[in-house]
Amino acid sequence: MQRMDLRRQCAVAVAAIMLAGSVLFAYDSIWRCYAIDCLSLPKAMHERARAVNKRARALDRHGHYEMAEYGFRKAITLHPEAASYWSNLADLMRHRGRYREAERLFLKAIALEPENGWFYIDLGKLYRNMGRYDDALSSFQKAEKLVPNHASLWSYGYSQLYKEMGLFEKGEAAGLRAIALEPEHSFHHMSLGDLYRQWALEEPSRYAEAEAAYLRALEIDRSSEAWMGLGWMYLQQGKLDESEAMFRAFNEYVGRPRGEIYMGLGIIERARGNTAAAIGHFKRAHYYDRKLGGLRESAATERRANPP
Repeated sequence: MQRMDLRRQCAVAVAAIMLAGSVLFAYDSIWRCYAIDCLSLPKAMHERARAVNKRARALDRHGHYEMAEYGFRKAITLHPEAASYWSNLADLMRHRGRYREAERLFLKAIALEPENGWFYIDLGKLYRNMGRYDDALSSFQKAEKLVPNHASLWSYGYSQLYKEMGLFEKGEAAGLRAIALEPEHSFHHMSLGDLYRQWALEEPSRYAEAEAAYLRALEIDRSSEAWMGLGWMYLQQGKLDESEAMFRAFNEYVGRPRGEIYMGLGIIERARGNTAAAIGHFKRAHYYDRKLGGLRESAATERRANPP
């Protein structure tokens, strides 16, 4: 009887040990799986953020601004340490005219990647849009310390800034430096064309240089926005048919909605006395680029070319 009790006690003890071992093994398996999930979750979120950001950029390019903004914000939520996502949203805010928010976002991107010269270029472009030329110049100078041979610094940055400040000779020198660094980049030629076009309001002989620069940009890339520059240049000269042809070529070859195009078409129709058509174009311009600095610049150019 005692032997039976002893056997039973031993069996119970063995069963208890086995059960405990099974529980420990089960816990160990659970924590191993949890640890693997915890390690893979950030990677999955980062990949998702990358895909969302890519989609948002495509939406931005095609004029779907509200959806693009949602996408950029979603990407930031998924991966807040990615400085480029903050910069992408900032650039969208800049184009929408939400300048204070854009400044905050650019500064956040710079805080995350202080050695990224491109962020300083973008911030300088923002300050240029805001009319804060001293701040823009300072931002471009910071970029120059980081990326002195980045052609976009000299075209997107210095040349465009000097153009708006009316310092055309400095702007020309910066634009030519950009072309020397990247001779086959269409934007640099287009940017120089923009400078000559504005310079031509003071020195009409510059129109020939503007036209040559725009045509060179189109020779390099038929989808260049130089069509728009040519459109405004011809409009400044009162060549309505030529201007309209260039604006419509922009829509055909570039295929990206831009308010400046419809504003130009509206001005042409107004000059022809087609009020209803002009209003339709102006409404489309407002839809695509409301509050956009480019519209104000285009309107200012028209006023300078055609004073009341």
